[in-house]
This record gives sequence, structure tokens and C-alpha cells, in this order.
Amino acid sequence: MIAIKKILSITVAFSIVMNIFICHDIKIIKNVFNSNESVKAGVLLYSLDDEFSLLIKKSLEKIQNVNENKMQFSFFDGKGNLAMEDELLSKMIKDDFDIIIATLVDTKEQDIILKSAIDKTKEKNLPFILYNSFPSNLGLFKNNQKTIIIDGDNHQAGVLQGQMITKVWNDNKKSLDKNKDNKIQYVAIRGKTGSVAADLRTKDVVATINNYGIETQEFAAISADWEKELANRAMEALLFRLDNKIEVVISNNDNMAIGAIEAFQKYGYNKDDKSKYIAVFGIDGLMEAQELIKDGCMSGTVLYDFDAFAKAVYDIGMNLVSNMKPLEDTNYKFDETGVRVLIQYQKYITKDNETHLN
Repeated sequence: MIAIKKILSITVAFSIVMNIFICHDIKIIKNVFNSNESVKAGVLLYSLDDEFSLLIKKSLEKIQNVNENKMQFSFFDGKGNLAMEDELLSKMIKDDFDIIIATLVDTKEQDIILKSAIDKTKEKNLPFILYNSFPSNLGLFKNNQKTIIIDGDNHQAGVLQGQMITKVWNDNKKSLDKNKDNKIQYVAIRGKTGSVAADLRTKDVVATINNYGIETQEFAAISADWEKELANRAMEALLFRLDNKIEVVISNNDNMAIGAIEAFQKYGYNKDDKSKYIAVFGIDGLMEAQELIKDGCMSGTVLYDFDAFAKAVYDIGMNLVSNMKPLEDTNYKFDETGVRVLIQYQKYITKDNETHLN
């Protein structure tokens, strides 16, 4: 009889303990999915002096307001400096954020900083989104459900830029083909040397033009590290060397395209004299570039979809902090790497039209 009572006592005690754990687990799950507290997101921007970064910031602030502050973003200025980014990332990870969202300067050393950051976030079980960066070591993101890359589709950007140049060339061939040889004589302004994004954009834009039956001749290819001032100085030197032979400038982004235009304008090009015009094409759709296009100083740009980027960060970020799979209940898909989601470029604009992807 005593033995039976002991067994019953143990059974009752075990049931009570299990109920406590079950209730505790339910409480945790409810806290994850139904918490009234905002998700606190730390965002590392490339530089607050950079218009692209400011548009990223604006798009995230917009989606924060649309979703009634369910995710609140705090922004940090990387000042375009990898050492500064490393310092800020360490601070952000130590702070009380629920998720870290960051970009890194496009250098070979970024993988070292990235590994350090991911190791630290992994220790804290902290979600990490890398955006608009293309690390060479994708293994850092594999087998880690808390990390993901969100990037623009650089192949798509190159194709659209090629379609845009083809249309503008065909519509204005009489004035743009200076030596009447039916070839586009061009200068390519690339991002950083060794950058995968720069390689894809440069290769695909020229391949697209050639696929439309237009021959091309590269006069020069310069690396300007995505920066306006570097592009400005390089194009000024090239203008002296090549004189009036350049027909088209193909830039990997709008920043460098604007730098090239400013160099040309110092010597009377791309202003009022239509006989002194070099067609300049960029990527990103920065407001300054769009104004130059309206004024007839720049030929066209491919638009980055900042709103689509912000939505992807929000949707995927909310999944990560809720312990769900990154793409669960979304329409996003990983690319061939299995760790990266690509935001599609949808259209380009020129002075005469706005055209969506064919």
C-alpha cells in the first residue's frame, strides 16, 4: 500500500512538473509570436554621406511606419571605412538588439570582419542579415538558419543597362556614332577590382549589347571603387588622352557616372553644346542621376527597388527573430547559393521614356 502511495505521489509530482514546462514553453512561443514589444533592429549603413545609403535608410523608415513600428530601426554610420564598421558591429552585437542588419565596404578584408561578426551573433543566437554585399566565403552563411544575404540582382542590372544602352544608341545613332563605324566606342567605369558585383554588371551589360547585334570597342576600363571623386579624376585624365573619341561611358553605379559627368562638364561636354556630348549610363536610380537625365546631361540609369529591398528585410527579419525559417510564408526564393535572396531590378529610365524589363 505504501509503495502504491509513493508511486502515485511520484506520478502526480511528475505531472505537475511537466505541466509547468509545457505552460512555460507555450508562454515562450506566445512571447515570440505575439509580443507587443517592437523588434529592435540595428542597421549598419555604408555611409550617411552616400545617397544610396540614405535611400536605404529612408525605405526602412517607411516600412517601419507602414507596419506601425513592429520593427524599429536604429541606424549607424560606417563612414565607408571597414575598421569603423568592425568597431560598430561589435558594439551593435553587444547592445540590446534583436537583429543586426549590415553592409560592409567592398574589400577583400570584408570576409575577416564578417566572420568575426557572424561568430559573435551565433554565440548570442542573434539573427544577422548582410545586405548589398557579396562575400567570397559563402560558407559563413551555410547551415546557419539565423544568417542570410539580401542583395540586388547584379546580373539583372547588367542586362537592363545593356537594353537601355541599345535603345538609346539605336534611337540616337546619328549623333552618338561619332566616327560612323557602327560600333560603340566606350569606357567602362567599374566598382572595386575583384568585386563580384562589378564583374557581373560589366560582363552582362556588354554581352547584352552584343546580343542585340551591336559591336563594341572598349577604349579603357577603370576601377573607381564605386566612388564619385575617383571616377571624376580618372575620367578627366582619359578625356585628355582620348580627346573626342569616347562615345559612351558605362558605369557600374550612378555615383561614378555622376563623377564622370562632372569631369566632362568642366571642359564643356554634356552641357548646352549638343555637339559635345558623351552618353553616360549608370545603375541605382539616385535622385541626382534622375535630375541629370531630365536636364539632358546623363543618358540613363537602372532603378534599384528600395521599397522591395525594405520589404524583404522586414519580412525575412521578422521570421528570423520569430525562430521561423528565413523564407517561411513569403514569396522569396534563394538563388543558386542557397543563402542569398536577390532583389530584382525592374526598369530603367532615360530622358525619353521609362521602360520595364523585357
